[in-house]
Amino acid sequence: MSNALKYNRFKFKDNTMAELQNEFKWSLTRNNTFNTCKRRFYFRYYGMWNGWNENSSEEAKLCYRFSKMTNLPMLAGSVVHDIIQLLLESLKKSNIPRLDELKKMALSRLRIAWKQSKRELWLENPKLNANIFEHYYNKQISEEFTQGIKDKVLNSITNFYNSDLFSRIQNIDPTNWMTIEQFQEFKIQDYIVALKIDFALDDNGKLEIYDWKTGKEDESNIEQLICYALYGESKWGYSLDRISLKLFYLNDNNVEEYKVTSEQKGQLMQHVIQTYEEMTSLLEDPINNVANKINFPMIDNLSICRRCFFQEYVMVDQLNEQRVILSHLPATRPVQKV
Repeated sequence: MSNALKYNRFKFKDNTMAELQNEFKWSLTRNNTFNTCKRRFYFRYYGMWNGWNENSSEEAKLCYRFSKMTNLPMLAGSVVHDIIQLLLESLKKSNIPRLDELKKMALSRLRIAWKQSKRELWLENPKLNANIFEHYYNKQISEEFTQGIKDKVLNSITNFYNSDLFSRIQNIDPTNWMTIEQFQEFKIQDYIVALKIDFALDDNGKLEIYDWKTGKEDESNIEQLICYALYGESKWGYSLDRISLKLFYLNDNNVEEYKVTSEQKGQLMQHVIQTYEEMTSLLEDPINNVANKINFPMIDNLSICRRCFFQEYVMVDQLNEQRVILSHLPATRPVQKV
């Protein structure tokens, strides 16, 4: 199907979120998006708003569709997180699924997402049906690549299931578990910070916060952990010296532990305040969190644009802008015959 047809066939209905308010909240993902491309930032957090409603604009519907898009590596990470969450929730009820059952569930979720994307079920509802970037933009997907995705998912789940950590979790009373994959908020000064902690527990008065990773090591992972530590201090009342942060690189079967210093805490707080103000400075109405697309320019980097979920809409958007410019140009004077 051509991109133009995809654009014209957008027809889903979802009015379940109609009463939500678009509040500005700082998050690491939001900040990274802003730093990558300000136009993508606008599409992701403003252009898509109310796009789930039947009566919203075509722009909002399109941006909402692309905001729900995923790619195969992201899909792998989501499936692994979902399976680990299911495992921990089952453990909480004293019912531990077998490893082979979990692996079957994971493969089933991958297949379902693949079929939803191929059949373009996201046209009816992008929230409930996967829209895979590689399918939508007709990227070449080798058999080796898809096998690598499956292997990563199964290996990550196997490594978690057989880990010393999971054995230890089974011996800790679930009443000492603090959270499993829940969205959380806290404040730095007057600024709201949003995050989601994969798993946290209390062990003899000490807080342990875990983050599951299916990808490779990244510097931003440490910044994420510092946010978690500040949440643990602010909301759960633990001092920094009683907070242990652990990154579990599941595919590599490697756990790395970190402690946050007062200096790192101060640096992150300043970073949040500074970047919060940078982002809101481009808003047309910061109090009501209203943005105008014109204040959020595109990045001039094709290598980033080629990986952007919003690239189809950007092309349509640019065509529309060119038409507006042309419509305002003075009419060409007719040639006078001599």
